[in-house]
Amino acid sequence: MASIASDSTPTVLVPRRRNGLNPACEPCRKAKVRCDNTSTAAVCTRCRKRQTPSQCIFLEAPMTGQSSRPPRNRPRPHPEASNPAPIVPPILTPSLSNLTQQSLKAPNSGFFGSTSFSATLHQATDGLPGTQDDIDEDPQAVSARLSLGVEVLKLLPTQAVGTMLMEHSATNSGEVGFPKAVIKETFSSFWAAYGSHLNEPRSTRQLEQLSQELNANTRCSINQNGNSNQWKASFTGLNTRWESVGIVFGAFAFGAAAFSERDPLFKPELGVKSTRKEYLSTMKKCVELCIQLCQHMQSLNTLLCNLLYKNLLLETIIQGDSSISVWRLHHDLAAVATALGLHCYQGTPEITIQSEMTKRLSACCFWSDKEISMFTGRPPAMSRRYYSCPLPYDVSDDALMAGGGTLVHELDRLDVHGWNQDGLMHNSTICRMMVHDAVIQDEIMELFIGSQNEFSMERINALRVKIVEVYSHVPSILEVTKESLMAQESDSLMLRLLFGRLDYIRIHFLLERLATERGGESKKNLLEVAKEIVDLVVFLWLQRDRSINRHYDYDYIIMCYGMPSTGILCTQLLKQTQYPEQFDPSVRLSRSEVVQNLSLMVGFLEWIRPSAGNYKLCQRMAKGIKKVLDQVFEPAVEIPSVLGGEADSDIMQVDESWIDELDDWDWLNSIDWSRGQHMDFLQ
Repeated sequence: MASIASDSTPTVLVPRRRNGLNPACEPCRKAKVRCDNTSTAAVCTRCRKRQTPSQCIFLEAPMTGQSSRPPRNRPRPHPEASNPAPIVPPILTPSLSNLTQQSLKAPNSGFFGSTSFSATLHQATDGLPGTQDDIDEDPQAVSARLSLGVEVLKLLPTQAVGTMLMEHSATNSGEVGFPKAVIKETFSSFWAAYGSHLNEPRSTRQLEQLSQELNANTRCSINQNGNSNQWKASFTGLNTRWESVGIVFGAFAFGAAAFSERDPLFKPELGVKSTRKEYLSTMKKCVELCIQLCQHMQSLNTLLCNLLYKNLLLETIIQGDSSISVWRLHHDLAAVATALGLHCYQGTPEITIQSEMTKRLSACCFWSDKEISMFTGRPPAMSRRYYSCPLPYDVSDDALMAGGGTLVHELDRLDVHGWNQDGLMHNSTICRMMVHDAVIQDEIMELFIGSQNEFSMERINALRVKIVEVYSHVPSILEVTKESLMAQESDSLMLRLLFGRLDYIRIHFLLERLATERGGESKKNLLEVAKEIVDLVVFLWLQRDRSINRHYDYDYIIMCYGMPSTGILCTQLLKQTQYPEQFDPSVRLSRSEVVQNLSLMVGFLEWIRPSAGNYKLCQRMAKGIKKVLDQVFEPAVEIPSVLGGEADSDIMQVDESWIDELDDWDWLNSIDWSRGQHMDFLQ
């Protein structure tokens, strides 16, 4: 048998067990499979195949963690990992040693901070040998996981359909937290390694073997110290894990969402015998089953957290952003993110693909927390007061994957704040803006739904200055106009600039709402910002042919950005129609302009398809805007009584008192966003 020996490790034959059988190394023992290693200096076939020689060790007493062989200095590199690790000075990332006291924690328990049960014993136990828990699993639980894995693998699309979905996802998904090239490589390497198990017709016995392999791989740790190839090799190919399979299923789901409902892909002769929404739900179910398998095996890592983030996004597409299922999944994501310590970066101070992906994932989790909280008006789960993860550096995915001199060259071109100076909109650029937006949104949420005693115009003005300062590093966002967007040749860049502008002015909109409602300022600035948001949302719909594969996001965009601003314009239009003499000309709206945009907004809302998660919300909002327009153009008419010339209230009477009640600009809070066939403010 071939073996890999270390010069510093003597060859020692492993003694047989008392029953006469050879003992198994730790990975094989935990996976309950036969091990063919008999020497402490050798690596068994199974560990060699998985490129994890450092884990191929024997314990004389497994319950105590006493090893008969010291661990190797470093894992054996993957054969394809030829590029050197990036040589970057370990600067610009603050030390968090006082926050990373994780001794005495159980395996996979996650991050423990300075107030945890183990913090005071950190110094006392530093340097002492650790212990390793021996997990004695119930055979029934092992069998159940095996069967669950087979169920997931049976739902895996054929290679041809999977390739089509993967390509469509890579070119149309708006994801910025994980390199799309890595997802594609995960899919291709999985088929290259296990294609014989997945060819049609699929054998249950072969799927059980594959499920057992994936279960064993999921128990292994992911390489966090090597270069990009070594990092990828630890969860792709023969090392594919359930987290990897879940990420592939997530890409299939986003690919299916980007297709039209009438696309030929969803015809029975192509093998997808279901509608687009049904197929999307099936792929999401597979994502959830992969998460369940990882949780059964106590897996806790950034891949799992990334999978939870994708699952949350898919739930918003299918069920809508106001559903209680989204709220629960959102808190599951926040719980895992903080358990991993993503709120206070725990990785290496060096700039590597792993460190940057961790920061991006942290940014996505923090941002989604604020988005969902803002959408529902509920308190966020992750406070800015406990968020200290550094921003990802504004470099391209290609540079991160290449590492070495390519990465150093891009890092040298960044400004002192870490932004690229070429005006490019990298995925990392978006992530950086997401964090800045989320920090400001968190403070705005505190002013809206927190203690009223904390409000002051000084805080509002400080936030106004802060948001302008942040976006001064991305001047292309500040210069966005409809004309500049139409002039963009790249559709994807046009969308990024449009969404960046919407995020920027939405923060101004919220600040102006606070300044008007609580600070008593004029409504002029609020109305100007509201008009710009509505104008851009309508522009997106009019230019929908340039984002035909992102239509699944439109129901969220119109509800998140369009409706709050539309509500402000509806309120102002109604009040100046009802009481024209009471309005200052400086805050009077152009009736023609507003009515045109409101009419287009109704068209946008009614265009949303029934398969969209927020479809019912869009329909209710459309009815509300129509009622406002009817009131503007067809005010109530009193019909004189045939008896005495007095109005007959029983024939026709419209209660207009609700218009006066809108003067506090808080009417959107009275809408039941989650159920019901009407809106309270229009009763």
